[in-house]
Amino acid sequence: MVDQFRRPSLRVRARRGTILIVTMLVVFALAAAVLAMSRSMRVEMMASANSAAAVQASAVERGAEQYVLGILAENGSDVMTMTEDNFAGIQVGDGYFWLLRPNYDDNTLPIYGLVDECSKLDLNISRSGATGMSEARAYNILLNLPGMTEDIPPAIIDWIDADDDMSNQGTGGAESQYYLTLPEPYSPKNDRFESVEELLMVRGVTRQMLYGDGTIPTVAAMAQNVPVQTMGNVSSDAELSRGWFDLVTVYALSPAATGGAAGGGGGGGAGGGATAAQRCRINVNTAPRSVLLCLGLASADVDKIVAARESNVGATSTAWVRTALADNAKFAQIQNYITAQSYRYSADILAVSGNGRAFKRARIVVDIQNATAPQIIYRRDTTDHGWPLDPQVLAQLRSGQGLNGVALSSSGPSMSSGVK
Repeated sequence: MVDQFRRPSLRVRARRGTILIVTMLVVFALAAAVLAMSRSMRVEMMASANSAAAVQASAVERGAEQYVLGILAENGSDVMTMTEDNFAGIQVGDGYFWLLRPNYDDNTLPIYGLVDECSKLDLNISRSGATGMSEARAYNILLNLPGMTEDIPPAIIDWIDADDDMSNQGTGGAESQYYLTLPEPYSPKNDRFESVEELLMVRGVTRQMLYGDGTIPTVAAMAQNVPVQTMGNVSSDAELSRGWFDLVTVYALSPAATGGAAGGGGGGGAGGGATAAQRCRINVNTAPRSVLLCLGLASADVDKIVAARESNVGATSTAWVRTALADNAKFAQIQNYITAQSYRYSADILAVSGNGRAFKRARIVVDIQNATAPQIIYRRDTTDHGWPLDPQVLAQLRSGQGLNGVALSSSGPSMSSGVK
């Protein structure tokens, strides 16, 4: 009898076992729910942090735009003589920005800074009254772009001329009778190019011609003087790997020539109707070698100009070019197509958040005709072009080390190499 009261029955013990098992299942379920919620909250936290970083990167990029406007208002065309540390690793709040320059593979040109739009070849070259340039002259200048074929310059001329007649320059050309027979037909512009990208609509122009083949070194590799890599026969000439995008423009605008130093008259101004301005002239103070060669000079003559620039920094006339060439006939050949000043500058802005979680790129073009109030006349988000600097920069920012030990200019410590 006593044992019956002290020892629970089998039924009671089974019930207790069932309760234990159910309790354990509930605990496991609650634990799984907590883990799932924790993971979800972690994802939400990371997404929120990334979103906040993206907002910060955008704010830094806009700050960079104001910085560009400020230094142009203060320095004007002298901005091209400023050192690279004025354009690399500039801090805005917790974030940073860089103003990148194209890789022209020219050691005399900086890696960071603004780009003079008159340092490029104007695609509207045969459309301007500022130079009085004939179609024949425009054809010969366009033909000197790296990798240019004989059929594309007349097609460019036909795209921007006002008529529907085929150009008699070179071979090829294209008007309505070509474009309207395409699988997806369209009419030729018969007016000025409004963007460099519009060049892809011209007969014969390919994306590889415009943008290159993707083997251009990044800014990090440029700082380390890493040469352009080649892919088969496509990049046998390093210039072909870069394409034309950084060599041509639709925004070139310079002050009218004075004193006959550059020859020619004023001509049409920018879209606001400026009278003391001219298009199409190439700024010999800032143009890369590839663009100077488009003037039709021999390679040795271009080398003379490039070498003489170093002792003529900030020159406001082209008189020094005559001295550098030491040949009046050669100078007369180019004097109507060159300038020493510019009204428009572009900036390739790279901004990053302080924690390295997000970055933003944008390209702007600024007009400084009104010296006290420069205006942005073009803006494009180029974040999809990717991160062009050393990945170590992002790694250091994410680890909270800032930019300590990272080179901010081409004259500083080398960055690791990489290829776009």
